[in-house]
Amino acid sequence: MNPKDTFLSPVVAACIKWVDLRPELDSVQGTLAPSRRGGGFSAADLSAAETALSIAEAWSGTAVLVCAGPANADRSLLEVAASGFSRTVRVDIPGQLETATVAELLVRTLGQTDLDVDLVVCGDMSYDRSSGAVPAMLAHHLDFCQALGLLSVEPVSAEPADDHTIVAIRRLDGARRERIRIPIPAVISVEGGIATLRRAALDASMGESAHTDAEVEVRGGHSHGESDPPRTTPWRPRARTLAGPGGESAFDRILELTGSLSDTSPPRTVKADPSEAARMIMDSLAEWGYLGSDD
Repeated sequence: MNPKDTFLSPVVAACIKWVDLRPELDSVQGTLAPSRRGGGFSAADLSAAETALSIAEAWSGTAVLVCAGPANADRSLLEVAASGFSRTVRVDIPGQLETATVAELLVRTLGQTDLDVDLVVCGDMSYDRSSGAVPAMLAHHLDFCQALGLLSVEPVSAEPADDHTIVAIRRLDGARRERIRIPIPAVISVEGGIATLRRAALDASMGESAHTDAEVEVRGGHSHGESDPPRTTPWRPRARTLAGPGGESAFDRILELTGSLSDTSPPRTVKADPSEAARMIMDSLAEWGYLGSDD
C-alpha cells in the first residue's frame, strides 16, 4: 500500500466505458456489428458516476470523470460530467481491446503521475464483454484495496481525514449479503440500479460547454492500427495444462488418450432403497479410486 500522506481533499474518480448499447446482429453470419448510433454508457457505469459524486460531496473532495472510449463519446461524456464533475478525462481507445490492455491504459491516467486518485468507482461490468475484471486489475496495478459488486455504498468521514472509510454491502452466493468496511485508497465497483445519476443543473445542461469537446482532456491510449479485430467466437475459459501421453509409437499414445485399453464399468440402472443405493455408490467410488482405505 502506498497511501498519500494527507487526504485533505480526496480525489474520487468515476471510471466509465463507452459501449455499443444496440449492436446489430448479422443473422446469416451470426456476428455482431457496431451500430452507428447505439453508443452510450451502461446502467452500472451511470450508478458508479452518481456514487462517486455522492462520496466526493460527503468528503468535501474532488470528483473526476474518466472515460475509456473513442472521440465520438465526448458529447455524451460531457452530459454526464455536467452533473457535477470538476474534470472530465477521456482515455482514447478507438476499438475493442483486451481487458488487461484497457486496465493498463486507465492506470496511466489514474496513477500518481496524472490524476493521483484516492478512490476509483467503477460499474461492476460493461455491456460489451461483461467480464467485470477491469476494476480488479485497476486495484492490482494501483496497489489499492478492492471491493467489487457492491449493492450499497455509504461514505464515512473521520478526523483526521486520512481515516475516511466506506461501509458497503456486497452480494454473496446463496442470496446472502456481507457488510464490509473499506479503507482508502481503494477501487470499488457497484451494480447498476443502486444509484440514479442526478439531473444536471440547467446552466450546465444548456451552457456552451455541453455542446463542445473543449473541456474533455484527452489522454493517449491505443493507436487505431493496433486495435484488436472483432471477436466472432464465444468466450471460453483457458485450457488446463495436462501431461502428454506416454508410449513409444503414435498408436500407443492414441490408445492412452482415448482410454481404449483401460478397464471401465459399463453404465447400469439400479433400483434400490436409499440405504442400499448409498452403499452401492460408495462401493463404486472406492473401486474407481476416489476413496482411500480410511474413508
